[in-house]
Amino acid sequence: ELVRDGIPEREIGTLRHAGMRYCGQSYEVGVAVPEIASAGDLALLAQRFHEAHLRRYGHMAESEPIEIVNFTVAAIGAIAKPTMRRFAPGLEAPPDPVETRPVYFDAQSAAQVPVYRRAALASGMRLAGPAIIEEPTSTTVLYPGQSARIDEYLAIEMDVPPS
Repeated sequence: ELVRDGIPEREIGTLRHAGMRYCGQSYEVGVAVPEIASAGDLALLAQRFHEAHLRRYGHMAESEPIEIVNFTVAAIGAIAKPTMRRFAPGLEAPPDPVETRPVYFDAQSAAQVPVYRRAALASGMRLAGPAIIEEPTSTTVLYPGQSARIDEYLAIEMDVPPS
């Protein structure tokens, strides 16, 4: 599938894991499997299982039989690192809010808080809390005393003072 998707064979690798357990147990421990080409490799895999069991549960039983419950192989295709588009900074002041909304930050009273559309915020803009930033899939709330800046990738960087 990776070759069909355009990944060159030289850029494809695999990760193999065995779900192993002591016979009679109902849970398994995942162990990386680098290679199994000989009986010596199987003995090394068993030792890796014992060590993984010891790390996870604090004990091992080297004289107990081991079983492999499952075996997984993941194919990994290396691709070129994507380039992220950078946006030149513009105005620091945000646009006018689309509305104000009453928001409770404590049990006593509501504050009238500006609401901004995420898509309207550009690189370099700064917001002081309290404020709300809305987009179709999430809402970001800036509490009083917090602030945010829109960076060159249009990510929201929040400054949260220590409490």
